[in-house]
Amino acid sequence: MAYDIIQRKNGTFQVRIRLSQLKTLIGKSTYHETFDSEKEAKRQGEKLHARFLSNLIPQECSIEQITLGEVLDKYYRERVPEMRGAASEASRVRKMKAAMGHLRLPDITIKFLEEYKVTRLGAPQPRSGNRRPEARATNRRVEVAVID
Repeated sequence: MAYDIIQRKNGTFQVRIRLSQLKTLIGKSTYHETFDSEKEAKRQGEKLHARFLSNLIPQECSIEQITLGEVLDKYYRERVPEMRGAASEASRVRKMKAAMGHLRLPDITIKFLEEYKVTRLGAPQPRSGNRRPEARATNRRVEVAVID
């Protein structure tokens, strides 16, 4: 049993439900409610506990029905605000959602993601021995002698 019934000084009974996963549902890990009788508190405690557990267990949902936009929305709501670089991560999420949020999860393949990466970053440049050859050329000083 993950709930306790406590009799308060004024004669009422309080049900306290403690589940670590409750934070995702209601924002805190404990929930309490007060009732006039112990019998009613027990009945409601069992009912509330069962309801919270049923909400925590993932519902049967086929992966074919979920879009990437829904996954990105959940990520944006639950994970991005906790990040250090939340503003830049939010920008990335919005861009991805605009580009491919309409796709269903089974439609997303490695090839599709590679194409998306190429369009976002541009065509890959061939690597040379020098990292920035154009920077070296611009730092040189060219002297031109004019002969009359």
